[in-house]
Amino acid sequence: GAATPNEAGLVAGYWMVLAYLLHTTGELCLSPVGLSAVTKLAVPSVVGVMMGAWFLATAYSEFVAAQLAKMAAIETVDGAVTDIGAALASYTALFSGLLYVGLAVALVLLLISTL
Repeated sequence: GAATPNEAGLVAGYWMVLAYLLHTTGELCLSPVGLSAVTKLAVPSVVGVMMGAWFLATAYSEFVAAQLAKMAAIETVDGAVTDIGAALASYTALFSGLLYVGLAVALVLLLISTL
């Protein structure tokens, strides 16, 4: 979306809809499978602890999301962004960096999984 802004520097709203659809679909696929795997693979005496660790990991991911939201904060005046071009550039840099970090972590995990 950041590659195709209009002349005012705004991006089409369907990108947000597609992002929500992607995230919701991922959550609906990951959560039940993860919870089931935790209950089936954990030793019966520690299932409760493992479920707690699963939800603790979810809580930590929310903390990381809050820190990323702080990084993405843009200065506004009366609730309006003063420089749309700078906001677009800032968001593009942040999310491009997150993409590259995610790809690097995925590559490292792929390399160590084949060992």
